[in-house]
Amino acid sequence: MEIEFNVVLDRANCHIRAVRSSPLPNETRNDRPHKHYSVEFHCVFSGEEIITLPLENREIRLTAGNILLLPLEIYHGVMTRGTAVERICFYFSAEPTGKEPSPLVDLFLNIKEPTVFSGDEAKSFIEQCRRLCVPSQEPLLELRQGMLFANIALNLMGRVSGVQETSHSAYPLTLQQKWAIEDYISQHYTDNSGIAGLAKALYLSERQTRTLVKRYFGADYKTMIISRRMELAEIYLKDFSKRLEDIAYEVGYRSYSGFELCFKRYFGMSPQKMRSQLMLKKGKP
Repeated sequence: MEIEFNVVLDRANCHIRAVRSSPLPNETRNDRPHKHYSVEFHCVFSGEEIITLPLENREIRLTAGNILLLPLEIYHGVMTRGTAVERICFYFSAEPTGKEPSPLVDLFLNIKEPTVFSGDEAKSFIEQCRRLCVPSQEPLLELRQGMLFANIALNLMGRVSGVQETSHSAYPLTLQQKWAIEDYISQHYTDNSGIAGLAKALYLSERQTRTLVKRYFGADYKTMIISRRMELAEIYLKDFSKRLEDIAYEVGYRSYSGFELCFKRYFGMSPQKMRSQLMLKKGKP
């Protein structure tokens, strides 16, 4: 089940997407590192979910009644172990409506640390999420649901930042294209479909698609693909059991020489040299 909402809050365009999963199997791994251009909330109803943070080499365990807040653009993976897991994930993004500053956008951008909420307050938020995750065909009801989801996000982010209240008024706004671009890159960064594939997915011309990517992310499509590949390659290099050739293939290169050339341009050193440095830090011979 997946539903999306768009509202304007405190001089910020906000997009909220809620995804409720069917119970995940007892043993599930989605620990391939990935990230989102949004703040992500994991609300666990039952079972145990494990969030892996590969850049920090640590795990966060969530049980029933826990909520995890993940900052935007933090690489993570997901695992379950032992019991089936039922959860809601929802994603919150914000950008200014104009040139005026927005405290909400500042709050959205300045959350840096993963945070776990538990106790009665977290259970209350989770119960609200459970009730809200019912798709509606009524525009006014959908808008109300979006506002309530946004208020949950604001309350949780406020607990992290110390901000307790944010004034708001609501108007419908469509930002689905931004989410569609993010999803496409997450699914297709290893293939060679290029901007043409994204344009086809968005039902737009390649020129329109280039404009949207630049507007939403401040970079062109090719730069975003290369950045995603290199960031993941750096993570995979920390797994010393992985062959460099296998890493090249996993992040989308069909030849090691092409991967090595791109890696050197991006990091200023070869994959072999970076791995050697990482091994020295770990005390590996």
